[in-house]
Amino acid sequence: MEWILAQDDFPHVINMSLGGPRRNTKHEKLLWQLYRKGAMIIVASGNDGDDYKFYPAAYDGVLAVGAVNKQKTKAVFSNYGAHIAVCAPGVACYSAYPAGGFRLLQGTSMAAPTVAGLVSLGISYALRCGMTGGEKLRDLVTTCLETSAEDLGELGRDPYYGFGCIDGHGFLKKLEGSLK
Repeated sequence: MEWILAQDDFPHVINMSLGGPRRNTKHEKLLWQLYRKGAMIIVASGNDGDDYKFYPAAYDGVLAVGAVNKQKTKAVFSNYGAHIAVCAPGVACYSAYPAGGFRLLQGTSMAAPTVAGLVSLGISYALRCGMTGGEKLRDLVTTCLETSAEDLGELGRDPYYGFGCIDGHGFLKKLEGSLK
C-alpha cells in the first residue's frame, strides 16, 4: 500500500474485504495516511457474528460495513459493534467466483463492495459537478451516505446496523441537494 501514498493521484475509494483479529500498526498507519489525504476506506466488518475487534474494520478512519439479509435484519454472521457505520445486502449475492462462473455468496465481503460502488458513483457525480477531491469531498459523501441510510434496529446509530441500510436513491438525492 505504500506505493499508493507516493502517488499524486491516489484512489478516492478503497474497498477492503479482508481482515482478522490482530491489529497491524503498519497497515493502520498507512490507512490513516490515506484517510488524511481524503480517501474513503470501506471495510467488511467480518463474518463471525460477534462484537470483538476485527481489523481493519475497527481502525479509525475507515467505514465499517455490516451485512443484512433480504428481510433487512442483521445477517446472522455479520460482526457488529460501535464501529459499524452502515450495512448493505450480504446474503445470496450473485458474484463472480475465482474458479470461474458465478455463485450466490454471502458475507460482509459482499456488502462492503456494494457500499464502495455506491460511494464511487457519488464521488464521480460530485467531481463532475465541480467539487475537488480530498477531505471535504470524503466528509460530504460520508455524511450523505449515513444520513440517507434506512434506519433499522434502535432509533439512530446502533451497533448492529450503524446508521442503517444504504439507500442508493436517497444517497444520490441528498448528495445532489448538498452540491447545489
